[in-house]
Amino acid sequence: MNWVFPLAPFLAPSIGAIACMLIQALAPGAAKSNTYVAYAALLVGLITAGIGFGSPEAGKLLFDGQILPDPLFYFISSLLMVIGMVTVVVAKPYLKREKLPVGEFNVLVQLAIAGGALMACGNDLLNLFIGLEVLSLSVYVLVGYRRTSIRASEGAVKYFLLGAFSAGLFLYGVALMYGLTGSLQLAAIKAYFLAHPQTPELAYVALALMISGMAFKVAAFPFHMWAPGVYEGAPIPVTGFMAAAVKVAAMAMLLRLVYGAFWPLVHVWQPVFAALAVGTMLVGNVMAMAQTNLKRLMGYSAIAHTGYLFIGMASLDSSMAGASASAILFYLVAYSLTTLAGFACMAILSSEGEEYQEIDQLAGVGRAHPVLATIMTIVMLSLAGMPPTAGFFAKYTLFSAAVSQGHWGLALTGIVLSMLSLGYYLRVVVRLWMTAGEAPIIDKVGFSPVQIVAGYLAVAIVWLGLAGGSFTVMFPGIQPMIDWTQRAVTPLLG
Repeated sequence: MNWVFPLAPFLAPSIGAIACMLIQALAPGAAKSNTYVAYAALLVGLITAGIGFGSPEAGKLLFDGQILPDPLFYFISSLLMVIGMVTVVVAKPYLKREKLPVGEFNVLVQLAIAGGALMACGNDLLNLFIGLEVLSLSVYVLVGYRRTSIRASEGAVKYFLLGAFSAGLFLYGVALMYGLTGSLQLAAIKAYFLAHPQTPELAYVALALMISGMAFKVAAFPFHMWAPGVYEGAPIPVTGFMAAAVKVAAMAMLLRLVYGAFWPLVHVWQPVFAALAVGTMLVGNVMAMAQTNLKRLMGYSAIAHTGYLFIGMASLDSSMAGASASAILFYLVAYSLTTLAGFACMAILSSEGEEYQEIDQLAGVGRAHPVLATIMTIVMLSLAGMPPTAGFFAKYTLFSAAVSQGHWGLALTGIVLSMLSLGYYLRVVVRLWMTAGEAPIIDKVGFSPVQIVAGYLAVAIVWLGLAGGSFTVMFPGIQPMIDWTQRAVTPLLG
């Protein structure tokens, strides 16, 4: 039983999901109790992840090397727990307004978090795939949670079909890799490539299939087609959860794969990620310029941010000199907090049936609801990478790491396209503050916790962009967060 506490960040949401399922079955009307149980389970996961992150025992292999609860696992799990807790808080009044069951929602969110945690600690291809599918299947159902909505049903079917196709690609790559190396464990695969400098062509095919499958999960070009429609159709809390949690878990899994198994093939996958980064940034930013629907704009924005993250993947180094791995984790924190704050505001501003989704409908919000408009402004500035928000320093550290590795072209492309993104992010700010109109009527009943969460996230976004070291638990500044990210990736580099 010495594996229980090291895997507590994975076990806590799993047990919480079972508990919420039983509560929903035995007491369907106990929505408040169900939410408290879900929140408590995620809080336990967060606390145990924090303890594990600082434990000298972190990094010991479990189950014959199949599971590796190292600092990367605890860092990613902490972020996933925060994402889950914010989602549970934001979703409760939304689900009540839309007359949707709370219990099943909490179960699916916790299962998705558990799947993401497994993706962060899996040390063989099979466990990584299982975690990926647990996360994906839960999100498929969450996307179509508003069963009476045609857009939600369409988005869920589209996401499921394309997701099944991408899972097949990844699994076929896993089968080829196993046939070639004779093992599913990452260390054994890496040892095989180190022992065979003349890499067989079959390895390139397997690697291409696996990267293609993962590229779909993070909506990278040319596997991005599903994202805008799914973002538009999914319930607002689900859209925020999907944008943050799926990206965090998938990037953790990619880091685990390239460092743990495929580092000897760096000359193969690094140019691939560079090409994907350029295409993804270009498509995401250019298409976002033409959007009038706020959720579709956020969908293309998420595609563009995947491109920025792939700059980090293309610049990975085997030492802390490049700091690309650390920069990727910092970027994931900044992007997750910013995205969650934005969708929390959108949940408050929407009415029953999500009537308010167009950017033009934000006119007048600045005068009628200045606090919410201020939070949305901070969100847009952070996504655009404007100082002193977390988004600015996230892009700065990522581009600096790329330059330090000699990838000037990638960094310059990212800077130029980030400047282009100001066009559509500032369009939202202009609508909020500088356009006259009738603001949406906000139903205040039950939304005060969401407003508190949105405000806290906005403060964290700004504080994370400052160099302050005070109140590091509640509002970590940039230096403490960078220190944590470096501690998380150090075992990978070794």
